[in-house]
Amino acid sequence: MKFQKKLKSTANSKFLELLERVKKKGISFKGVAEKIGVNKQKLINIRHGRSSADIDMVRSIFEHYPEIIEEGDDIDVFGAVPQKTEWEKKIEEQEEEIKRLKEQLDIKIEMMKARFYEELNDINKRLEKKQDK
Repeated sequence: MKFQKKLKSTANSKFLELLERVKKKGISFKGVAEKIGVNKQKLINIRHGRSSADIDMVRSIFEHYPEIIEEGDDIDVFGAVPQKTEWEKKIEEQEEEIKRLKEQLDIKIEMMKARFYEELNDINKRLEKKQDK
């Protein structure tokens, strides 16, 4: 029972902290409420201590606003898995494309080296033949 009470208290204080971070980003209570699936008055009541946030609300705010996650946020405690932003997804796609292109380029370079050494050998053989004559 004591653990659950502490967890609820932790969830509430963490939620208030996250709510302030979101608010600093210029997002209204109404916008946050709609995103996490509660009414605006619930957020106001939590902020003024008349109500408490639960773990699901903390998870939801983490999931909908991954950009507010800071170093030291123990998101695992709340079971939240932040979703990647579109920007992060795009960067990952570009990193994969760069990796693929680099591999293709490395293969082409190796093929060119092999062709160069073959031609160099041919030239050396022709030179040797000319010198032998």
